[in-house]
Amino acid sequence: MFSNISLEADFTGLVDILNKENEGIAKGELIFSSAQGIYLDIEIQDRNKFQDIKISILKCRHNNQTYTLSGCEIWNCRIYASLLIQGDINDLMFNGIEVVLSGVSEWFNSDNYFEYKERNIIRKIETKEINVEVKSKKKNFNLSSRYGFKTESKKSVAKINEFVSFLF
Repeated sequence: MFSNISLEADFTGLVDILNKENEGIAKGELIFSSAQGIYLDIEIQDRNKFQDIKISILKCRHNNQTYTLSGCEIWNCRIYASLLIQGDINDLMFNGIEVVLSGVSEWFNSDNYFEYKERNIIRKIETKEINVEVKSKKKNFNLSSRYGFKTESKKSVAKINEFVSFLF
């Protein structure tokens, strides 16, 4: 079962780094967020296992959840990944992908604004939407957009994160 990974919230977790047979070979700390990207810090005693090797795909496990890191590069005993998949890539079967691109939300939501009335924040939303079918010689696919938001409150501070995602 796969679920959505949200880069709106930071994730830090201790993981077992797995080999091709899904056996633990090392330990590390998996970190991903919109501000820091995706990387895996290898524990000091396991660092020699990753020197002078090239890794394109790496799997790790945190609390019975497998993560697959793709496009991996090792710099100073830290593994950076360009893509993170929640789940085992060997079990991966999907029919779509949802992508959030930085900066697009501001453009899509440029006509929207906030109002403050009687201790309430009101968001006036007029979302621009895309819903098209793209045809090619080999295959057709749908492209659509989705408006979303996430709120956080701490004491007297409210934080609203808006995003526009594209579904392929």
